[in-house]
Amino acid sequence: MTSAISAVTSMMPGGIPMPIDRTPDENEFQMTLIPETKIIFMGADIGIKPVTVNVIIHNDTKLLQAFKVKCTANYMFTIRPSYGIIVPNERKKVCNMTPREMFENFKPDGVKRIQCQFKYADGTSVHPPEPRSTINTVMNPVTDSQLTNVERSHV
Repeated sequence: MTSAISAVTSMMPGGIPMPIDRTPDENEFQMTLIPETKIIFMGADIGIKPVTVNVIIHNDTKLLQAFKVKCTANYMFTIRPSYGIIVPNERKKVCNMTPREMFENFKPDGVKRIQCQFKYADGTSVHPPEPRSTINTVMNPVTDSQLTNVERSHV
């Protein structure tokens, strides 16, 4: 699911790229999502037993809104409900239409992408980020030659 976040706007401390929640050609998400930026699947039996995380979609607009939750790893995640209608000032109301009927010719008014992390009960990451090599080239002012420094950093 982390592959859904592909655009990078700037860097966070430690050289970690900061993901954005939508691409420039997508409109801003109009409802409130809790958690807002990251979903963490955490538990002692992660990878062995199902781990449940509750996500709240709140329609704080004055309009009827439709939602659809998409996932890049459907074999790994079960999302219920994965689509529906939310009336103004409510959190959820499921529609009787199938996803194909509802979204066949639909262009979303807003998009929000959220990064997901998987952690054991002690807080350690299931898949820690792999270090990525970065090469820094600096000119030596005395000899006018290049000095190369290879660093390992976590991204």
